[in-house]
Amino acid sequence: MLWLIVAVGVLASLPMTAERWQTEQSSDGVEMVFDFADLLVLSEFESEPQTFLDQELTAMQHAGITTIAVYEATLAEMQQTGHIKLFSPLEAALLEGRTWADPESRYTYLLFSGEQEQAALQPIIEQFYTQLDVAVRTWNVDDRQGLEIEMSQNAAQQLPMEPNPLLLDKLHGMGFQLAARLSDRPQVDIAQTEETLERLQSYGVHTLVFAGQAVTGYSNDAEHHTLTAMADLMKQYGMRIAIIETDPSKPQQKGAAKLAYLTDYDAVRLHSITEGEMSQSPATLSDRIVLAVTDRNIRMIYLNANIQRDTDTAFMKNTLFNMRESLNGPDGAVQRLQDEGFQVGEAETYSVSQFVPAVNVLKLIIIIGSFALAALLAGMFFPWSSLLVFAGGLVGGAGLYVLSSGLLLQAAALLAAISAPSLAVILAIRTLMRRYGREQGYSSSREGVVEQQGGSVGVAGWLLIGGPEKGMLSAWLGAAGLLLRTVGITLIGIVYVVGLLHTITYILAIDLFRGVSLLKLAPIGIVVLYYVLFRDELPVDRVASRLRAILLANIKVIYVVALAVLGIVGLYYLSRAGNAGTTLPYERAFRAFLENTLGVRPRTQEFLIGHPLFIAGAYVCLRYRKGLLFVALGVIGQLTMVNTFTHIHTPIDISLLRITYGIVFGMLVSIGFAAVCEVLIRSWRRWAHLLRVY
Repeated sequence: MLWLIVAVGVLASLPMTAERWQTEQSSDGVEMVFDFADLLVLSEFESEPQTFLDQELTAMQHAGITTIAVYEATLAEMQQTGHIKLFSPLEAALLEGRTWADPESRYTYLLFSGEQEQAALQPIIEQFYTQLDVAVRTWNVDDRQGLEIEMSQNAAQQLPMEPNPLLLDKLHGMGFQLAARLSDRPQVDIAQTEETLERLQSYGVHTLVFAGQAVTGYSNDAEHHTLTAMADLMKQYGMRIAIIETDPSKPQQKGAAKLAYLTDYDAVRLHSITEGEMSQSPATLSDRIVLAVTDRNIRMIYLNANIQRDTDTAFMKNTLFNMRESLNGPDGAVQRLQDEGFQVGEAETYSVSQFVPAVNVLKLIIIIGSFALAALLAGMFFPWSSLLVFAGGLVGGAGLYVLSSGLLLQAAALLAAISAPSLAVILAIRTLMRRYGREQGYSSSREGVVEQQGGSVGVAGWLLIGGPEKGMLSAWLGAAGLLLRTVGITLIGIVYVVGLLHTITYILAIDLFRGVSLLKLAPIGIVVLYYVLFRDELPVDRVASRLRAILLANIKVIYVVALAVLGIVGLYYLSRAGNAGTTLPYERAFRAFLENTLGVRPRTQEFLIGHPLFIAGAYVCLRYRKGLLFVALGVIGQLTMVNTFTHIHTPIDISLLRITYGIVFGMLVSIGFAAVCEVLIRSWRRWAHLLRVY
């Protein structure tokens, strides 16, 4: 009955899997964005900054950058763009012909570059500082018009106003799309914000990339519902939010999730390559961009630049050339993305597919199925516990639903993710253990009593575990077949995770699968525990005796050393989790080679460790009745398969191809593992025979 419930849960998961796949196929537009503020910083190192700006902007267009990100204007930025000139009180006094001792204040003085600049910027400056209760007066030198601001220059020049209209005119006139970077302020003026968004809309701005730790309106949302007002304005003027990709251990921008919800998830995922990272080689940057788009549903690539001293020449060198080379040419990111079927231009939001009726009912069935999986797993240890675990899951799930339905979905997904690979490998261990008994005409019953069996293993047994023969090819085929059966059971957990967590919030990584570290450890612990205490299917009293013997065993120094080594290996194993996980020397180059050669990189923990260990262990079991521990450790490959699908921002087809590669290459690698085991075992037996002879 439990297996029947699990099967019904799989069927209930399939419609949601189809919904998610269709949603993922609805967006193929990718946008390359460059941070204009970085270009302004670089221009300060040039003898002709305006010429440098124009040349570099043109070069960016040819390289494939379609969008420029502009910040809210500051006095410092207006000076960098050549629209104003700032003066200190001393400089202002000298311009007026006064002595250096005349100034009595530390006010800010500025002159406009011309009448056009004055007409465009003076109203913005006066309105902004007047709102701050800072006095602003006209200040003229000869025939040049300017302003005097009663605030120190250090404080005044960094305060953000609305975006510079002259800069917007220039960039828009060059043919660039524009993305606006807005910040959060303690007091958000909704009326002024509406004016800003209306002006930005006139320049074709569709995307807001919020600057800082919070989105605009977050600070006052609790008192004045400013996020709701901001969302209404964004919908009114056709603008969307860019969700900046962060490490799962770090928080998202404050208010981003709520703003995305209030705008009906009209959002795109953005991947930022920081100033320091732009010094990497063009090939590395190109690989990173392509991987972000194809593997993590990124639709905006945000590029920065910096400048640093070249230690060989002692000259200052910027990273703009690196950036352009990473995008240009047949090996550049732009061409590679187009070859993958993406359109480089403007990012596209996902069109959410919702064609499945009674989604909540189907998810309830999947949740019940996850409890059935856990019950089956418990039954591998104590057969009488299955009903208790299943009933306890139903009661606990009902209580969790009262607290939070979202938390119940995540808990059920984690339960299925842990139970399926653990159950799959334990069933493989049982198959191999019972094979020992069948070859001798015996079989272990559930109660641990050895009973005589008649007849042969049968066709099904031959297909799954190699049959009664003990030939090398037959044993390897049997081991490979057992792996495929194990993978099939693990796929149940994968389908459950996809079905439970299929919504747009997970695709955009606003919500995340919780419990990755537990998933990486729990199945290993569960399977090893079964291997040590329960693999013989003994009665409870015999299991207790075995446990007592282990606990009271004399501990030798070698055991302590082995435990310490295992602890170090375990810590390293955990450190490899995530995009920024620890890697071995040359591993990143190997990963890039696999990615570029295959298009999708299989997980090394699958095809180099988990699957080969499983097949080699099963091979040795079928040939020599040894190596069952390797089968148990093969759970690493199974849990890694599930872990692949917990990265829900990765498209389903990419994840499926990844685990398929893992299985295929794992089988190929296992041939070498099996050959090494064969050589070692035969050498050991020959050496042991010689010892007995002499």
